[in-house]
Amino acid sequence: MEKAFNDILEIKGVRGALLISPTGETVFRSGRAPAADIDPLQNDLDLAGLAEFAEADLFYENARLYVRPGPWGYLMVIMDHGAPAAMVRLNCDALTVALGNGGKQRRKARFFFRRGR
Repeated sequence: MEKAFNDILEIKGVRGALLISPTGETVFRSGRAPAADIDPLQNDLDLAGLAEFAEADLFYENARLYVRPGPWGYLMVIMDHGAPAAMVRLNCDALTVALGNGGKQRRKARFFFRRGR
């Protein structure tokens, strides 16, 4: 799991990552963002309201916050406005698998199948 967090933090423009439990407690905090930058963003959010979304991308004056809710809590990535969102999402997908998503994995559709003869 720590490798997946490190992969997110290596993306240019990413300041830090947080894992918050469903009760609102910080489980994991990592990155270059000082705690003074992270806590106001965290306290300003209505976490229960974000649980309804698959993901949220919130823009603030000095930062951008990507939130991914799951059964394990909320994954938050603090980044600059110019950080590549697609790379952050891709690495968050890998981290979601590492955390376990409560058996709610997406199934891939079968494109090729055999027809009866």
